[in-house]
Amino acid sequence: LLDELDAVMREWNGVAKEIDGGPHREPVAATSTLESIADVAKSLDLRNPDVADRVVAAVWGHGWLRMCLAAGRACEVPGAAP
Repeated sequence: LLDELDAVMREWNGVAKEIDGGPHREPVAATSTLESIADVAKSLDLRNPDVADRVVAAVWGHGWLRMCLAAGRACEVPGAAP
């Protein structure tokens, strides 16, 4: 999730730099966080509510970060040449 957060921050920092007159940005690559969560979850006791809550929170966080990354990728700077 921290790697995914870093990707989102890099994407939006690129948007900000482009707005400030910087060069057109290349989209930041997404990470495979969901696969990692799924692999880790296989060895966890998901019947334990505390453990299951954390897995759900990780998946939810992943979803929000992916949405934020997609929004940054789709953000067009008005007047900027692609």
